[in-house]
Amino acid sequence: MERPLHSYNQSFQSEKFRKLSMDGSYNTRELGGYKTTDGKSVKWGVLFRSDKLSDISLEDQKYLKNLGIQRIVDFRSKAEKTEDPDKIPDGVAYIEMPIEVDGAMRTKIEAILKGEINRNVKDFLIEANEEFIKNYSHIYSKFLKDL
Repeated sequence: MERPLHSYNQSFQSEKFRKLSMDGSYNTRELGGYKTTDGKSVKWGVLFRSDKLSDISLEDQKYLKNLGIQRIVDFRSKAEKTEDPDKIPDGVAYIEMPIEVDGAMRTKIEAILKGEINRNVKDFLIEANEEFIKNYSHIYSKFLKDL
């Protein structure tokens, strides 16, 4: 499995290599290269995003360290973290910034995932992300300031 180190090799700094190859995480991505509103770009090899890290292998943990990741910020709720605790590589700081989704939103998400509500998933995700930004801007603001 090819595991590029984006910040060290410019040939891997492209859309093609945005999704990282990991055994136990299916949605780990490089956020470098995205354009900002002022025309600049997010620096490659500095900011990544991921789904839960509870199923990552020892090789995955080594890969995260080799990428130079120094801290992991977990936005999951306390219940999600209890159910699937992350595996944090040695020497990497772990910061909790839980976003507790209200019961109505959680019920709606579960119903859509189970197919109980016939809804365009893409439209729902856009709407849900807008709600997250609106309702939890104080958490995201703190995260961005801490970068």
